[in-house]
Amino acid sequence: AAVTAFVSWGARQTAVAPEGWRFAGALRVQQLPAMALHASRTQADEETQVWQEAYELEIERSELIAKQLQTNLDRMSNLSAELKDEFESCIVDLEPAPSKLESEAADEWAQAYLAIRRCNEQSELRLTEIRAKIQERGAAQAAARNPEVTMDFGPIMYKGITFKDITFRRFASAESGSQIFFVELKMPLGIGLEEKMVELRSGGVGRAIEVSQVVDGGSAVADGRIRPGDYVRAITVPQRRLTKSENGDEEEVGSFAESVGISAGSVEKALLVVPAESSFPFERVLDDMQKNREVDGYVAMVLERPFD
Repeated sequence: AAVTAFVSWGARQTAVAPEGWRFAGALRVQQLPAMALHASRTQADEETQVWQEAYELEIERSELIAKQLQTNLDRMSNLSAELKDEFESCIVDLEPAPSKLESEAADEWAQAYLAIRRCNEQSELRLTEIRAKIQERGAAQAAARNPEVTMDFGPIMYKGITFKDITFRRFASAESGSQIFFVELKMPLGIGLEEKMVELRSGGVGRAIEVSQVVDGGSAVADGRIRPGDYVRAITVPQRRLTKSENGDEEEVGSFAESVGISAGSVEKALLVVPAESSFPFERVLDDMQKNREVDGYVAMVLERPFD
């Protein structure tokens, strides 16, 4: 018999009822053999079991990730309390794992599995970020304890000069390490400097130039990076470079032009590593810093800050 049916996409169609179907009011029920119904029920049970097993595996994975997160957070706390707090706050924000379902419906177990898998993927992403930060911070700390520093500094305001492969021995002990940083500030700086004798890693005693105070009115206060206790390791010093001679050779830098009282050539800036030997006059360091006023009024410095 011809009947009218509504299919899923809402179109109204007329169809002939197939053999084996009976109609009761608006409902359509297919008369299936008992064996077919049993097979269908068995298939549904198997599907539910698949999702249950997948869910249980994700539960085990979640517990493992939680242990790994805690282990790495404990390692991170030894490197940086601030970094540990940052990642702990991220982990708190993760979507909580769903509670185990009592239902036997396959689709409900499937949704539970997808939810906990999503939660685990978020946790693993955090774990990867934590491990990367630990590795990065660990490498930085190892470098901070290296007895010798070799770095590039700059560029500076004057001609965009960058100083390559500047090398000096670190003052800080191997146990504490230190931070090396570069600043360029307009004069006057507003800092007090004094000589201080420090124990060298290689043995013996060396002379260091230490920041004793940072006073109001100078550029150092406004910049905020320099602190009392920092060591001045290098400073920019203006030098005059002569033009090439007739045979194409470049003349000596600085001293020759000044000694004969000429102003030939171009003014450059060099980065002077302050010697640790006390034979190098402290007043010479101060005078060389002041010479930057004659060029552009900016002095650049490399500083070392020992870790507490």
